[in-house]
Amino acid sequence: MKTDNQRMLNQVRQVNNNILIARFMGAYPHDSKDLEGMWFNDAKFPHGFTNVIGESFKYNTEWNWLMPVVEKIEELGYDFNILTPNVIEVLDENAKSLFYLSSEKEGKKEAVYNACIDFIKWYNENSAGIKN
Repeated sequence: MKTDNQRMLNQVRQVNNNILIARFMGAYPHDSKDLEGMWFNDAKFPHGFTNVIGESFKYNTEWNWLMPVVEKIEELGYDFNILTPNVIEVLDENAKSLFYLSSEKEGKKEAVYNACIDFIKWYNENSAGIKN
């Protein structure tokens, strides 16, 4: 059973992960000191919005927010393979496995979300990617 502290920590982690994804997708905050405030994205968020409140990011809950992230990863030249509902593999342009995420506890959406987060963290550290 999760304690209130664990729930709060998970919620903070989720907000931070959604912000990480939003930055990767080209979004930027109106006020860099208020990351949960208004965010803008010239390329538009899902549903055609150009601005969204930071705490309203839905990368972790909605496929129509998450799949453009997978598409961007693939546009960068990586293969994002959903092998089973809870096994994800990301390959580089030489078919070398960068990530292999497997968890029986996660559903497909959560596994894809976590693989995107792992990829973005790797990308930001190991390439000319967006630095957070």
